[in-house]
Amino acid sequence: MTRTYTPKTRSYAPKTGDVFRSLFLEGKLKDILQESRLSHTEIRHLLQKCIKEKDAIAIRSLHSIAVIHQLDSISISNLLIQAFGSCGSLLEVNLVFSGVLTPCIYTWNSLVLAQINHGEALKALHFYYESRRSSGFKRNRGLYPCIIKACAKLGDLEQGNLIHIHVLCDDFESEVIIGSSLIDMYAKCGSIEDARKVFNDLPNRNVVTWNAMLTGYIQQGDGFSALHLVKKMHVEGIQPDKVLYLCILQACSGIGSLYEGRLAHDQIIREKISLDSLLGSTLIDLYSKCGSLEDACKVFENFSHKNMVSMGAMVAAYVHHEQDMCALKLFYEMQEINLNPDKVTCLCLLRACSNINSSIHGKVLHDYLIRNNMESDVMVANTLMSTYCKCRTMNEARYVFNTLKNRDVVSFGVMIAGMFSKVFVILHASCSGKWKSQMKLHLFGVYKLAL
Repeated sequence: MTRTYTPKTRSYAPKTGDVFRSLFLEGKLKDILQESRLSHTEIRHLLQKCIKEKDAIAIRSLHSIAVIHQLDSISISNLLIQAFGSCGSLLEVNLVFSGVLTPCIYTWNSLVLAQINHGEALKALHFYYESRRSSGFKRNRGLYPCIIKACAKLGDLEQGNLIHIHVLCDDFESEVIIGSSLIDMYAKCGSIEDARKVFNDLPNRNVVTWNAMLTGYIQQGDGFSALHLVKKMHVEGIQPDKVLYLCILQACSGIGSLYEGRLAHDQIIREKISLDSLLGSTLIDLYSKCGSLEDACKVFENFSHKNMVSMGAMVAAYVHHEQDMCALKLFYEMQEINLNPDKVTCLCLLRACSNINSSIHGKVLHDYLIRNNMESDVMVANTLMSTYCKCRTMNEARYVFNTLKNRDVVSFGVMIAGMFSKVFVILHASCSGKWKSQMKLHLFGVYKLAL
């Protein structure tokens, strides 16, 4: 008897994000792959989909089709630069740009933005000056916010001042978007006075402008000026949005103003702004730093869906108020609902173990760190060693030290301090009388020297 094999038919099932999926469903995929039948308009349409879905394979296919069939016009090239930039392929961004004979404003903007979005701020500045040298592109309104952002990323005040001069020469100083970018740049470069001057000189300000100035004050640690600006904002009738309220709460937290923080919280409630994880965790942090753990707990309890951000903020609040067992209890609750604490939360939890001298909870956390590949982080490892040393479990501390590959000065300092502390305890128990006091002084001197 002859056995026949009938293969199972399986339809094409592309992954989510494949821009060719719609073409397959329309029966056009075979034509595209075999004969490259695509019009100029269809390529533009598909490239716009690629930008949204970041489908690098499709972008490269479309690029090839455009080149082979000489459909690589300036508009297609601009979209290709944006598309490759969205995928982080700067090599192909530069390759497409090199083939553009006469770049337009949008070409330069797409090129510079791609460099900035992928950390190449210096290259962005280089292309900016090239665009200035190209005839007819000195007044490029769309490029200024991008290049000012590059200066902010570099923290280059000198370049920022030069770009500001270009803005003034091109008569764009009254543009709200450019002005807001300048405020942000000056604040990040440490020149808050220049940021405030730009802010004061703007004829029109929107929520983004106020947010940039408030953020600048908070970055400089000047919460009082930030709150003074908030009062001015209310006088001018500006209605804060969620982002502005985050800035206001951070300013209150920075100066420990519980009264101002409660006023802001009350406004959030009256305006029925939804309490998401970011806004809620900022409120928890505010109340914690202002000394009201009770208010922080109330905010936390009002969360309908607790997540990693809100629970991490509450852990930090408990540890800040020395409610270490509450923090550890919350850690175990997070484990039960499959929430994994991040590095910052783990550092707080290790501090809680250290505060109550609990090596048992420390070992549970150590196991969690190993399972989540965080034990090799030098800051986490140093804190873990410190916790073990304070709990007098030197074998575990030594194990962490020996397995840590990228040790730093702090790693050695923690271990030396831990070992001398252990020796001090042993000798203190075995000595008596005047020898005990002399030994204590001697070890204290060596301990200071070791640190």
